[in-house]
Amino acid sequence: MVSPEEFPKDKNQEPIEEQIESYDTKIVEYNLKMLNEDMLEFLGKESSGAGEIIIDGKLYPCSVATGYADSKTGKIIVFKNFGNMDNKIIGNKIEFQLRIADLGKYDKIIDFFDKEEISKEGLVNIKKAIEEYNSNMDKKQKE
Repeated sequence: MVSPEEFPKDKNQEPIEEQIESYDTKIVEYNLKMLNEDMLEFLGKESSGAGEIIIDGKLYPCSVATGYADSKTGKIIVFKNFGNMDNKIIGNKIEFQLRIADLGKYDKIIDFFDKEEISKEGLVNIKKAIEEYNSNMDKKQKE
């Protein structure tokens, strides 16, 4: 299990909620679909614990989802642990991790970490999808 202090920080040191510049709408829509479907399926099967976080005075458990994306565009390819990867998929893709807080009725992505270099364009496309995912989860929580 990874404690919050040990969880690697985004090398870019910019909050996920940062002001997003221009992005590729098709890639963001695709990435959002991957977050809503493949990431959630991964969390149910393969994720590992990532400590806890306090949000609004309450303590919530966290999980880690490991994914792979195109290093240039940021298009998410798959959510899988490295040991379960087909070498053909890895190729020139970058590995990244998302730290997700389980808030009960919904999840919130609270950290993004890319283990290798990703282009600015790719980073923006992934972070925009994360921003939209979190916004959708916030709306669900209010329902």
